Amino acid sequence: LGVNAGLIALFGLQHSIMARPGFKRGWKQIVPTSLERSVYVVATGIVTCMTCMLWQPLAGDVWHVHNSVLAATLTALQLLGWSIVVASSFMIDHFELFGLQQVYYRLIDQPVPRPTFTKKYLYRFVRHPLQMGMLMGVWATPHMSTSHMFLSAMMTMYITVGLYLEERDLATFLGRDYELYRRQVPMILPLSRGFTAKSEALDQLNADSAAS
Repeated sequence: LGVNAGLIALFGLQHSIMARPGFKRGWKQIVPTSLERSVYVVATGIVTCMTCMLWQPLAGDVWHVHNSVLAATLTALQLLGWSIVVASSFMIDHFELFGLQQVYYRLIDQPVPRPTFTKKYLYRFVRHPLQMGMLMGVWATPHMSTSHMFLSAMMTMYITVGLYLEERDLATFLGRDYELYRRQVPMILPLSRGFTAKSEALDQLNADSAAS
């Protein structure tokens, strides 16, 4: 357990520390601004590979669903979750997220466009659909081994802490718009109650953003 916990802790620390604005400011004194995000993605890839190679399997199963309908449903939810992760990245800016946009604009010697506040598609239902998809992906499975359960629990802890830090940064960066968005849209669990009012509020937010 110790090795696995250490690997997840390393993954979480790398993600959380390198994503903080204060770290980015200092890091940009060492690496070009256009490469900051790319270096972050490469570091994430290295830590992920280390986790896969050094992970210690744990014996036993937590559950193993034999009912074919329920097993198929859980598998479908898992696939849906990972699909949401990929789709969510494109709903904000997939290429900016992976550092490709910054490098492209550096190559053509043009300033990188300022990131925009996205409130469309899945972001009308939850503030963090990417993390919602990740949780679906790690928990919805017909066969939950002890190793898988440990990984899912640790990733859930990481996502919980990461969301707290990200929410704080977004509120600082986006100000009033994000505060209103946070009051109208749930963090990670989509709720149908009051959706019409939420949609109207988001339409107003979109109009205000376009006007500014």
